[in-house]
Amino acid sequence: KAVIHLAKIDDNTPLPAQMNKFWNSPKNKRMLQDFIAQVISQNESPCTVILSGTVNNDGIASPAKIVSGGKERLLPNLTLDYEEADWRIIPHIHWNLLNRPNDKRYVVVSKDTDVFVYLLFYMDVFRNNKNLLDEQSYQQ
Repeated sequence: KAVIHLAKIDDNTPLPAQMNKFWNSPKNKRMLQDFIAQVISQNESPCTVILSGTVNNDGIASPAKIVSGGKERLLPNLTLDYEEADWRIIPHIHWNLLNRPNDKRYVVVSKDTDVFVYLLFYMDVFRNNKNLLDEQSYQQ
């Protein structure tokens, strides 16, 4: 796969013309997440954003974090060494169900059928607050 590696990402970084080459770089993804966390923290945005972390070329995961009210907090339960973003959606939904009980609806937008299949597969885990990592919760 062709890759474009950016040296840095900041307010002055133009959007790459070939986004598919940008997304092929774990380094770019990590820098973009760090930049988003920095902007949200500095501006004390009313939004809460959960950044899933990324996996570098050596398979080492950077920490997941929640950014809210100008503060960052690490989320070790969401620091996963799975690079595949399609699957990372599942533990994020599960974390939200357990930690944000007042949230009533989750909307997942994806053109990838893998995401739809994962959501169907884990629906019972979500509905019944089962342990996502308990093999009996998802091997039925």
